[in-house]
Amino acid sequence: MLHKRLLKEYSTKNLKVYAVPQTEAIEATSVAFTGARHHLVDSHIPPEEIWVAEELMPTIEHKYFLFHEIHEYNIMSKGIPYETAHAWSNRAEGKLRAAKGKGLEEAIKREIAHNEDRIVERSHYNGTLALHQDTSKHHQHHFQHHKTEHNRHKSGIVSLK
Repeated sequence: MLHKRLLKEYSTKNLKVYAVPQTEAIEATSVAFTGARHHLVDSHIPPEEIWVAEELMPTIEHKYFLFHEIHEYNIMSKGIPYETAHAWSNRAEGKLRAAKGKGLEEAIKREIAHNEDRIVERSHYNGTLALHQDTSKHHQHHFQHHKTEHNRHKSGIVSLK
């Protein structure tokens, strides 16, 4: 049985953050659980949940892992693939680590607010899956456009838009 402890300071109506014993999380999910995970990466985790290893709680590490997971979750919920979301989250987390945690708590709160804004936006459209999928397709198109422009810039091709 998995023992989850709600982290109220990071949880909202729409997203719950739990501290979970790492060994129990591994048993529950049958995957490597090294710090934190969310349901968009691991289908064993219930929807709208993020799990952070209980063992990290006495250290600042739990905040870095939490920031990474919420940041990644927010990106993926817009339809961006895991590999891209993970890379972007690693970069953002790296900047916070380089700053020795300065602004870390504010960054976590900002990511939580972004998630809530996304939920409010969805509920404004009655939360229909079709509209959410349309939004995801829009974000994927937008992302693909920026990726193409970035690659053109790297290769020396200049867009005249």
